[in-house]
Amino acid sequence: MNLKKLSIIILLIVTLSLLSIAPVNAVVKNVAFDSEYYVNSYPDLKAAFGNDAEAAYNHFINIGVKEGRVASPVFDPVTYILYYPDLQAAFGTDYAAAYNHFVSTGINEGRLGSAEFNVKAYLANYPDLEEAFGTDYAAAFNHFVTEGVNEGRIADALVPGATVPEDHVH
Repeated sequence: MNLKKLSIIILLIVTLSLLSIAPVNAVVKNVAFDSEYYVNSYPDLKAAFGNDAEAAYNHFINIGVKEGRVASPVFDPVTYILYYPDLQAAFGTDYAAAYNHFVSTGINEGRLGSAEFNVKAYLANYPDLEEAFGTDYAAAFNHFVTEGVNEGRIADALVPGATVPEDHVH
């Protein structure tokens, strides 16, 4: 095999690998950041950015997360660190590091991202969701943000008869 063909094959493999990652990252970004929620939670941001979602996201990534601002109902960087001693030890009050941990690792582990949303309780409350998502916690987070909240589904506590692992009852 010549060098040109090998280079093309490597490029194709890298491209396909990156494309397979993109949807997961897009889901996580949508779950951990909701521009409407973010600007409506902070009058200073609403005045500065109005409905400019990209400006709000840039503010959150560059400034807001470092201040511990909450950007969605499913992720609060201050609460996230407080729930887990391992994160307290690793990050202290580095809320940007907590956000990065949540979107890269914590969401997939089913960790509690806020007091308003318990992914394992959400799945335990609804057998249809548990069947559909199993332990795909990122998909369950995304379902809550895009559909569950509008359907009035309960996500912060157990409904009667549902059970969730001990490590997710706070």
